[in-house]
Amino acid sequence: MTVAKVLEVARRELGTAESPPNSNRQKYGRAYGWDGVAWCAIFTWYVLTQAGCGALIPKSASTVQMRDWYMKRSQWHTTNPRPGDLVFFKFAGNNNPVNHVGIVEAVEAAGTVITIEGNTAGTTAGDQRNGGMVARKRRLSNIVGYARPAYAPAQQEDELSQQQVDQIRRDIGWARDQIMTHLGKRPDMSPLPPAQLAGVEVARRVDVGWARDQMLGEFATVKHEQEEQRKDLEELRVLVEAIAEKLGIPVDTPGAQ
Repeated sequence: MTVAKVLEVARRELGTAESPPNSNRQKYGRAYGWDGVAWCAIFTWYVLTQAGCGALIPKSASTVQMRDWYMKRSQWHTTNPRPGDLVFFKFAGNNNPVNHVGIVEAVEAAGTVITIEGNTAGTTAGDQRNGGMVARKRRLSNIVGYARPAYAPAQQEDELSQQQVDQIRRDIGWARDQIMTHLGKRPDMSPLPPAQLAGVEVARRVDVGWARDQMLGEFATVKHEQEEQRKDLEELRVLVEAIAEKLGIPVDTPGAQ
């Protein structure tokens, strides 16, 4: 349930148009269960539903009802839009407080919003609130406000924050030092006593456990490979000595005086 997924779905729909023209008939209305009516709100419902965010938007063909739904949940604001917000407009045509809605794709430095809207025109000259297609628009005027669905927090999205990356690095370094100390490779350090170890956060101990297991796995692999190499060398040594003995060639034993 992320903004990135919502925008991915919305971008896939760019260029979709009514068929036949001026009929208000399109796939979003069919999916909604009410085709042949003004469909900008239906389009936003469709996009969020396809993105797995259907619980974050009301199933309504009315921009006014949709706006009121978000207002009741304190998810309505009139400044500082963000990608993924629903943007509500008031264009000429009726007396409703809002009569068109789209999805904010990006916000430019000057405050202009880039939107993806259903049932709008492909040009600035056409009907902006009943234009018959899905189009990307650049908007600065006629904006009444924004609704912000309760998307998953940013830290729950795909990428780790720099703070999380730094913490993981510290945890792995801490685990490495503890392992090296137990192996006798870090005489300048001593392992944490049990009483002190108990105070380490549970989440950190989990990360450290993962790092420990990875490193011990590497150690076991190296040890196994070294053992196999030692066996191979021993077999080779025995073979060489047997051949030398057969030929009557003296062979010096390593380490012999």
